[in-house]
Amino acid sequence: MNDKDLAKLKAYVEIDPTKKTNQQSIADLCKAIQNVEIALPIYQRDVSWKLQKMVDLFNYQLYGKAAVSPISLNDVSSNRNPEVLISFLNREELAYDQVSQVKYSVIDGQQRLTTNYKAYTNSPDLDNVVLDIKKGKFIIIDEPEKKYQIKVGKLYNQRDQEIYDELARKNFEDPVKMVLFKVRAKFSSYKYTINIAENLNIEEQINWFEVLNNAGSKISDLELTLSKSKLHFDIYSLFFKPYVNKIIESNKQFEERLFKIHSTRESYPLVALNPSLEIILEKKHKNNYAPVASDKKPDIVSRLSSEQMTKCIELTNEALDKTLKFIKLNNLDDKVTRIEYINYLIGFFVNNPIELNDTDNLKLKDWFCKINFANMTNPERREAYQELLILLKVNS
Repeated sequence: MNDKDLAKLKAYVEIDPTKKTNQQSIADLCKAIQNVEIALPIYQRDVSWKLQKMVDLFNYQLYGKAAVSPISLNDVSSNRNPEVLISFLNREELAYDQVSQVKYSVIDGQQRLTTNYKAYTNSPDLDNVVLDIKKGKFIIIDEPEKKYQIKVGKLYNQRDQEIYDELARKNFEDPVKMVLFKVRAKFSSYKYTINIAENLNIEEQINWFEVLNNAGSKISDLELTLSKSKLHFDIYSLFFKPYVNKIIESNKQFEERLFKIHSTRESYPLVALNPSLEIILEKKHKNNYAPVASDKKPDIVSRLSSEQMTKCIELTNEALDKTLKFIKLNNLDDKVTRIEYINYLIGFFVNNPIELNDTDNLKLKDWFCKINFANMTNPERREAYQELLILLKVNS
C-alpha cells in the first residue's frame, strides 16, 4: 500500500458526520417547512402514504415507547450551485429567490414530515382523522365526528385559537381539556433526531437514500432511473399521479382492482407512455414497445428532453381521456379487471386519434369484449397489441 492510499483512508477516518446530528421538535420542523427553510429535492417521490399509515404515525407519536426513526437532511445553505428543489404538498418548483433561503433538503423522512405538516396546517386530506378520546387513539371515520372525537387538524393546528374554538364548540369539561392540551403539547414538542450531511451532490444523495431505505441494497432500476430523470422534469406530479387519479375517478372500484400494490402506480403509467414514445421518437412500432409491464422504458424516458416529455404526456393524456370515455359510454367498466384493458386502448387512440364512427366503435367494442389478458404470455400480449393496432388498418 502506497502513501497515497493510506492518506485517502486516513481522510475517510477523520470524517465524522455524527457530529452534525441534533434534535428538532415537530413544531420547529413544521415552521421550517412553512418558511421554505426545508424543501424537497426534485428526485424525491410523491407522497405515497395512505391515510391509515398517517394515522399509525400519529398514534405512535402519541403512545409509542420508542422514538420514531431519524430524519436525514442535506445541508444546502452554502451551496453556490443550488439543485432544483420543490415544495412540500404541492411539489411546485421553487423560484430562485426561494431556493436561496432553503437550508436543508430532505433525503429521508418526507412521508413523516409531510404527515405532521398536514396536521399542523389542518390539511383537508386529514378531515376524516380524529382523536377518539374514549379509545385513546387516532382513528379514521366516515361520518361527522362525535362529541368525544376531535379532528387531528384542529388538535394539532399551528394556531392556538383553533384548538380554543374547537374545545369551546365541543363544550368539553375541564379535565378533558387539560388532557387534550397535553396531547397537543406532546405533538409540538416531540423531538426527531436529525442526521445532517453537507452539500451532497445528486449521486451522493441517491446513494444515501438507497442505504437508508434498503439497508444498503439498491433501489429498483425503475425508481433510480426515474429519480435521475426528475432532475429535468417531475414525472410523478406531471403524469404518474394524474394518470392514476383519472382512472380512479372514472370508477372508484378501479383503485382496488388495478392499483392494490403501490408500485403499480409507477410501472403502469410508465408503460402507458410506450405508444407515445414511438410517436415522438418517430419509430416504427416494435413488439417490445407494447404497453406491457415488462416492456417499460425508464432509460429512454429519462433521456427525453423537457419538450419531448411534455409532448409524450400530452399524447398519452389525450388517449387516456378517450379511453375512459369509450369504456364509460359502452358500459365496459366491469370488463376492466387488468390495466391492459386501459393501456392497450391508450395505445390504440395514440395511433388512431381521429374520432371513431359508429362502425369503428363497434369493432373496437367487439375486440374489447373478446380479449382476455388472463394467463397470456408476454409474446401473446405483444401479438394482441399488434392486432389491435391494425384493427382499423392503423399503420404499424
